[in-house]
Amino acid sequence: MVKSFSLIMMTMTPALALASGAAGGNHDPLAALLSADMAYKGINFLILLILLHIFIKKPLTNVLRASATATRDEMELTQKHVERKELELEELQKKFQAMEADLKIRRTDSLNSIELEKEKIIADAKAQATRIEEATEKRITQNLNRAKNELRNYLINEASQLAEKELQTKIGDTESKSLMKNFEDNIQA
Repeated sequence: MVKSFSLIMMTMTPALALASGAAGGNHDPLAALLSADMAYKGINFLILLILLHIFIKKPLTNVLRASATATRDEMELTQKHVERKELELEELQKKFQAMEADLKIRRTDSLNSIELEKEKIIADAKAQATRIEEATEKRITQNLNRAKNELRNYLINEASQLAEKELQTKIGDTESKSLMKNFEDNIQA
């Protein structure tokens, strides 16, 4: 309370001195500098400085010190926060690099797997084509052999019918039967 009153009085004192100086009608600047009013103003100003020094120095230094301490603490906290964030950034960059390396490995593995699968599919297709070709050749060979056998049997039957007709005309019935039997035995053997 006393400090507040002293502060109000100190701010009012120079204003009162200025007001009293303006009331006099003397306008000579040199006389105004050497007048009692000027001496009073100077003394009031010195008193104001002394009172400010006595009453305001300690709180002002405390406020400035507290502000400087708070600013320093805030700067230290900010510096620690920045350092922490830089460490987090480094960790994230390391993780990112590890992920990129893992991605490259996975891509390489995938390409290798695809290439192996492609080669396997091509090999399976070639094997299937070979099996189909072999099966087709077997069927062709079987069909050819069957056709040869059918042709042979047809020719044998036709030849034997022709031979039978010719023999019947040239040879008698008894000789014909014995020759036919002999011929059939030779063909079957």
